Amino acid sequence: MSSASPQQTPVRICVFTSTTVGHSPAHLDAARNLAEALHEHSIELVYGGGTTGLMGELAKTLVSLGGKQNVHGVIPSAVLPVERPEGAIDVPKDKRRSGMKKWTERLTLASRWPKPVATMPEPHDPQKQSALLSENKYGMTNVVSSLSARKHLMCTLTSSGAPGSGFIALSGGFGTMDELMEMITLRQQGAHRCRICLYNVDGFWDLVLAWMESAIQRGFVREEVRSWIGEGRTGEECVKWLAEGPGFRGFDVLS
Repeated sequence: MSSASPQQTPVRICVFTSTTVGHSPAHLDAARNLAEALHEHSIELVYGGGTTGLMGELAKTLVSLGGKQNVHGVIPSAVLPVERPEGAIDVPKDKRRSGMKKWTERLTLASRWPKPVATMPEPHDPQKQSALLSENKYGMTNVVSSLSARKHLMCTLTSSGAPGSGFIALSGGFGTMDELMEMITLRQQGAHRCRICLYNVDGFWDLVLAWMESAIQRGFVREEVRSWIGEGRTGEECVKWLAEGPGFRGFDVLS
């Protein structure tokens, strides 16, 4: 994969993962490994905007390797205190609650990234250094009105990327599962054409892959999903699968 020039559309990969790290250090190692693979191939990251757990580790590792311009977080205003306790973004009072929806609807994709909704402070503002630090450490961030708006913007950013753009599900909980299943459903409905890869750390996704295989064999899921849902055991495998898309051999993880 070659680097994108400023005039070219970059490859963008959206990663769904957790704001916690889990019990095994393998998941944290996997987040770092994925960041290294994204950097190696000059790929931009779209993610949920959190600064804790696997989310935060993934984002700050990639920023440290390639700069904040390569990381774009999308986070709902309601979860800022939970998912972004470090370096909270300053959202103007008149843009909170009822005013947030109209405010975020003015986002456009005219530029390389949407203009950040929550404006980061100037370096000389000593009262708001936390937000500036957050941008430098975790990348650019948009604050949106809802979880649905987050998924919509993440999908739009990713599907507008160059060939090789797609979605990776790293270890996570209900939120990660919700985002993964919505992107699968949207692909089935033709809303995007991106491939989707499960980063299967220590067998984390084995039961989900087995369920998918069962659903295919029982006639509830179409065979064609094998060509655009894949599995990787390393960050490099996931990135290459999205780029090359050879078609998945099958979900034979629980024989």
